Amino acid sequence: CVNGAMVDLSQYEYFHKTSPTVRLESLSTLINVGALERRNFSTMDVAGAYLHSHLEVPHTIIVDRAMAATFVRLRPDWAQYLRHDGTMYMVLDKALYGLPESSVQWWKEIKSTLTELGYRSDPCEPCVFQKTKNGKTNTLAIHVDDIFGASQSEELIVELYDAIKAKYGSPTIHRDDVLPYLGMGISQPSSDGSCAVQMQQYTKKVLDEFGTTDKASSPTVDDFFVQDKSSPDTNPSEFLSLLMKLMYLALRTRPDILLPLAHLSTFCKRPKHQHLQQLH
Repeated sequence: CVNGAMVDLSQYEYFHKTSPTVRLESLSTLINVGALERRNFSTMDVAGAYLHSHLEVPHTIIVDRAMAATFVRLRPDWAQYLRHDGTMYMVLDKALYGLPESSVQWWKEIKSTLTELGYRSDPCEPCVFQKTKNGKTNTLAIHVDDIFGASQSEELIVELYDAIKAKYGSPTIHRDDVLPYLGMGISQPSSDGSCAVQMQQYTKKVLDEFGTTDKASSPTVDDFFVQDKSSPDTNPSEFLSLLMKLMYLALRTRPDILLPLAHLSTFCKRPKHQHLQQLH
């Protein structure tokens, strides 16, 4: 279902609908190199990014009755296209949010724009782009429509912002002391070449979502790996949701909790109440 419309997914192949995203290792390397070289960090977010890219093959969709009625209220002349059951056929030519291939179509679009600006990417890491001008370099990490930049040149930052604004509208840009990016807070490099990456807001959000208030001095206790055979089954969806959110945190800023998470991940197929409590 795409925004209320039904789409046949059987025609899609995996490699046609997936977009590459910057590897965590590449992003970490960029942050470290940027801090060492005292570069200026910034982030940009392109609003409505997918809608700026076109589908290679237009899609015919069926819009449900409620959405069709909304279209007719906005465009009364479209009433002639209503079907007997109140639905409506439409042809999509833009990469609407929810379509399987929208992310890769946007990827092709932003890659083309950056290439036109003189940026180049490496085949081994297609989501890191770099441009050097007058001996100064701007390096970008791309995660769909979120851009992290580490620049030695104010001119290149302004050039990039102006180009994106001209083509896609004003992007949201952050150049604060601490920059939001993919759930992380990345600080500007300090004079000694250091940089801090924290996820305080993300952590608080996860704790609040699952109602966790307990405190502990260690990720595990002495009997953590001992299985309680009398423990009842628990909701797999809740268990997996919390596990994956904590894994996202662990891989970025909390390696101290990786071991217990790796252990608990072995119970994904049939988690027990004990395992859910251990996550909490």
